[in-house]
Amino acid sequence: MRSFRDSSIGSKLTFLIMATSSSALLLACLAVGAYDMLDLRRSMASDLHVIAAIVGENSTAALTFNDANAARDVLSALRSEPHVRSACIFTRDGRQFARYARLPSDPDLCPLLRPEGSYFTSDRLLQFHTISLAGESLGLVFIDSDLQELASRRNRYLAIVAAVLAGNGREALALWQTQKFDLLFMDVQMPELDGFAATAEIRRREQPAGDHLPIVAMTAHALKGDRERCLAAGMDGYISKPVKFELVQQEIERLCGAPAPLSTSSWTPEKALARVDGDLDLLRKVTSVFLDEYPNTMQHLRAALQQTDLQAMRELIHMLQGELSYFALEPAMAQLRLLQQKVHEGDPQAAGPSLQRLQDELDSARPRLLQLLEVQHEGAGRRG
Repeated sequence: MRSFRDSSIGSKLTFLIMATSSSALLLACLAVGAYDMLDLRRSMASDLHVIAAIVGENSTAALTFNDANAARDVLSALRSEPHVRSACIFTRDGRQFARYARLPSDPDLCPLLRPEGSYFTSDRLLQFHTISLAGESLGLVFIDSDLQELASRRNRYLAIVAAVLAGNGREALALWQTQKFDLLFMDVQMPELDGFAATAEIRRREQPAGDHLPIVAMTAHALKGDRERCLAAGMDGYISKPVKFELVQQEIERLCGAPAPLSTSSWTPEKALARVDGDLDLLRKVTSVFLDEYPNTMQHLRAALQQTDLQAMRELIHMLQGELSYFALEPAMAQLRLLQQKVHEGDPQAAGPSLQRLQDELDSARPRLLQLLEVQHEGAGRRG
């Protein structure tokens, strides 16, 4: 076997190009994962802040009239949030007023009070939010959330980033046969067996079982028609060298982390009631507030889009996510996730159509939410 020193200049250049591209790809994957983790932490903190604000707003009457049962009813709506482990409402003097625990076996303890804000620990996210009415502090709400979503996302990225590098097309084919991969970046100009031939062989062997491994082409060429040639060869994407972080991120998210598809199940008022544990009065209040406020939120989103203020859009999207979670409107939530993805990618042009689709979905859902108000009223009357 010849040493690297004795190899031809062409072989050396090919090796150096592949080594450089593979290193850049691995670093880009690691950067994608790190950025996504930070963005998810911010998103989770923002979402929990919205939940705490809604709980606080619905607890003002209970604190004003010293009605602990009403406060516990407000906290019971958190059962629709599976990540919430426990929650407490405190009076202004720091006394525990009401408590919620996801599991009855959880110890009946609430933490020491902290200033308003979000606090991450190794396995939990803690949210403290001041409850106020007409500028006067009435108390504080505390919510304890687990970090299962963060852990799942981290493990998914670690699985993706656990890259295996092949020196040529035959090695890539052999590794594919013996190991399971989520995504394959295929260098078109590999020695011995190029990327087109390796992809064709993988696709041929996948046919009996109906499998399909996502394959993204990597090529030093940026010629017209290259992308079409790669797609025609059975590849799922195309990246030209030098490798760019944004393109790698886009392909990983597109092929390994696509948003959930729209729900095809029919919506019923009972699905929304289940989100708040059948609390008709609470859902009626939330629905009324949402119907009044969401047109303003959408207007602010359009204004932020026109000004290319992506941070403002992120904050408004997070607020909408918390509000929509009460209504089990999966098509609207799916459109909101798509919009969030476009904003996350920093693509205002693509965010425009997504925002319009979200507006259409919300407008379409409005009659159903109005129906929800009527159903609540009738249900409350029957209960009485």
